[in-house]
Amino acid sequence: MNLNFEYFKVFYYVCKYGSLTRAARVLMTSQPTVTRTIHNLENELGCRLFIRSKNGMELTPEGQIFYKHISAACAQIFKGVSELTGMSSLDNGTVCISATETALHCFLFKAMEESHRQYPNVRFKLLNNSTVTSIQSLKSGSTDMAVVSSDPLQTDKHLKTKVLTKYQDILIGGNKFRELAGKSLTLNELMNYPWVTLTRNFLYPYQKVMDMI
Repeated sequence: MNLNFEYFKVFYYVCKYGSLTRAARVLMTSQPTVTRTIHNLENELGCRLFIRSKNGMELTPEGQIFYKHISAACAQIFKGVSELTGMSSLDNGTVCISATETALHCFLFKAMEESHRQYPNVRFKLLNNSTVTSIQSLKSGSTDMAVVSSDPLQTDKHLKTKVLTKYQDILIGGNKFRELAGKSLTLNELMNYPWVTLTRNFLYPYQKVMDMI
């Protein structure tokens, strides 16, 4: 199998932009060259990676599996090149952070302001995601750190965690639920009431803990 990194790099950018033309523009090459590289890669792997649609280039099931690994590898390679050229030093560069809505407003914005005073040339790229998505992006190497507002139940053993601050949730209900005031309810009991929360699965991690007890 005659593969080199350029094949993977072209595949990565076609996936990222969903377009042969845009990938060619970023790679500063021609669209026929990108198309030929994808065809060569598919021939070497013995499977089809893309299908053309009205929305652009879409991954096949085999392509999705391949991209899962290639995206993580490319992220690490690009990061390594950036570090070697000094772009990730404390004097310059960009730090990519994935954070939840609560973490952004309750902690991160203030911390970034203080950091900017010490390192004015360092830029921040913020991604607003859920706790689960933030952890996944950190594992894949697409972000440098994750700041989340709930305790992830299953963190990767290779990830380091640090508690930055603690807070307490306050349940707010209307007059219709006045009889609940002052009462202690289990999570199972709370699940029977309607909820408006930041995310759809707000109680899901706690439900998992409860099911394990």
